[in-house]
Amino acid sequence: MGLTSVTIGNSVTSIGGSAFRNCSGLTEMYVKATTPPSVDYYTFYNVPKSIPVYVPAGTKAAYQAADYWKEFTNIIEMDFGIKGDVDGDERVDVADVTAVVEVILNGEETEEVPTEQTFDAWASTNTAHSSTSQNSYTMEATKGSVLTFDWEVSSESNYDWLIVTLDGTQILKKSGNDSGSYTHTFTTAGTHTMVVEYTKDGSSSSGSDKGEIYNIKLSGSANNKSNPAADVNSDGSVDVGDITVVVNIILNPDSDDDTPAVPDTPTVPDTPTITTGEAIDLGLSVKWASCNVGATAPEEYGGYYAWGETEEKSGYFWSTYKYCNGTYKSMTKYCTSSSFGTIDNKTTLEPTDDVATVKWGGSWRMPTRAEQDELRNSCTWTWTTLNGVNGYRVTGPNGNSIFLPAAGYRNGTGVSGQGSFGYYWSSSLNCNVSYCAYDLLFGSDSYNWSSLSRNNGLSVRPVCP
Repeated sequence: MGLTSVTIGNSVTSIGGSAFRNCSGLTEMYVKATTPPSVDYYTFYNVPKSIPVYVPAGTKAAYQAADYWKEFTNIIEMDFGIKGDVDGDERVDVADVTAVVEVILNGEETEEVPTEQTFDAWASTNTAHSSTSQNSYTMEATKGSVLTFDWEVSSESNYDWLIVTLDGTQILKKSGNDSGSYTHTFTTAGTHTMVVEYTKDGSSSSGSDKGEIYNIKLSGSANNKSNPAADVNSDGSVDVGDITVVVNIILNPDSDDDTPAVPDTPTVPDTPTITTGEAIDLGLSVKWASCNVGATAPEEYGGYYAWGETEEKSGYFWSTYKYCNGTYKSMTKYCTSSSFGTIDNKTTLEPTDDVATVKWGGSWRMPTRAEQDELRNSCTWTWTTLNGVNGYRVTGPNGNSIFLPAAGYRNGTGVSGQGSFGYYWSSSLNCNVSYCAYDLLFGSDSYNWSSLSRNNGLSVRPVCP
């Protein structure tokens, strides 16, 4: 979808499922309802949660407490006046068009005035195991403001981390001995919060055991307008675009605004159908599917597949496994050691043995172990329930998310761990133990990589470029 801005009218009390699902291009939302409209999990599915959401003055706390609205990290109160009322007479008419033209012709908008804010440097102070030190910065940015800072970390690699989040979205995660600079350009004006922390695991330390950021600056510009209301479309300048907005308001008086409005009676279905193979951009090196192979919704378990097999079956034994001669020591394909079968040194599933490629086609495939590690290390994992199914909501650096159900696994003729654990195959062989392959394993209190026997039936969550 190409929707970038939306206004929800003050008479809206509920918004049906999928109204804005996968509107990942949204950059702002104006909600005029004083009571948060009721929504569900799919209403804002994969809408970036860091975008500014403008709500009526005095209602921010209500939105921050409301289901699904509270996931937005940049809720801002504002006074919703009459948009397009440039001359202040509490109506929008031809006189307001004339007022905008006068601003343009008379140059009442002065030149840009450069601004710069600086912030104190921060260095971690915690050295105890399983500890975290943290600092937060609040900054007022104009559209186009640029945030810059330098960072440095000296820590136990892949265990003790320097982490920086901006408006709830992770923008930096570093460990080991490393340093660098970071730059971010704000596309909208408003109040923004940056949090920096240094977090340590339960054992061992390396290097200086410290993370820090410094040279923190917010550079931008401000326009000194004699008539701020003339900037009707709030893009930071007064031009023909503002005239167009006022004319549209005059020609469409029943519309709340010039931006798409949500109807009081939503026309989208309350129970949407998730398209199999829908690619979700989490801000990682690959896109992740919205559901498992064999499923049609994020919370459905889907199929269980032995590693390298493309069909489900009634029993998951070595005697029924495709690529062995009845035992774990007789692999016939994907083997790096004679102790476990015939060596071919193949370590990644070929397309004909990749169930995601076979079932979904196109560029879909099973993820590598490295891609699963990226999902683990670069995303926020939240144990939750979706439509009565336990699992993890995995939120990427850009605010988009997927849901991984705790589907358990199959061994023999039974199913174990449903509702408590998730097991997801990668396409990567365990080169040290050829009868095993790497998988993603999680429970309610942990998520990590694992290595399981290839004859087990596990879930598959595909990826694509």
